[in-house]
Amino acid sequence: MININVSSIPAGISVQTFQWVIKRDEYDFFNEDLYIEGKFKVNNIHKTQIEFEGIIEFSLELICDRCLERFKRDFSEEVLFVLKKDYLGDELDIINFTDYLCDITDYIKDIVVTAIPSKNLCKDDCKGICPKCGVNLNYEKCKCNI
Repeated sequence: MININVSSIPAGISVQTFQWVIKRDEYDFFNEDLYIEGKFKVNNIHKTQIEFEGIIEFSLELICDRCLERFKRDFSEEVLFVLKKDYLGDELDIINFTDYLCDITDYIKDIVVTAIPSKNLCKDDCKGICPKCGVNLNYEKCKCNI
């Protein structure tokens, strides 16, 4: 669970860094624990509205769509969201909080999932695998003459 302790955010503008972990068993999309770092310019307006503008960074192990090899990819996503006390609306970037702890797990998971491209390649010039013999063409040449 990703929480922000609202009571620890100083009034006014500050720079804040957060580190979170989404355990692999908390979300079936990830094959590993996901470590996320958020660096934000935070504007705490009278402890009723707190604006976060910054970047979240994380790494994921993905599977290449061409050669089926596993590889790590780093992501850096710009984010802007607001924590608002007793908010009843339905804006996606405004998150309601009622006490000192605000759960932003779903918001962060949505950012992570939408950051992953629909096509994942281990490298731009990945040669893939031979459709006939299955050899990884990045490491060896096949003899199929396709």
